Amino acid sequence: MDAVNKKTTVIVIGDGRSNYATPEGRIMEAIRERCRRLVWLNPETEQFWYTGDSEMRTYQTICNEVWPCRNLNQLSAFIKDLVL
Repeated sequence: MDAVNKKTTVIVIGDGRSNYATPEGRIMEAIRERCRRLVWLNPETEQFWYTGDSEMRTYQTICNEVWPCRNLNQLSAFIKDLVL
């Protein structure tokens, strides 16, 4: 956390699944409060983001942005948005 400040963009890459453990949203909230921008890149198909043990509904409300990122086209679109 010491490396995170208001100039930092934090990028999380993952499917947002908790494996039925506590999602620890307050840790994500603490990161969001310290950084300039909190972005989640999710490689899972969006239709599954709110099923089973997915915590994307929780994380989506905490993050500044959530992007699907399953292929190079989606990754490229995110990179263009990040840089421009």
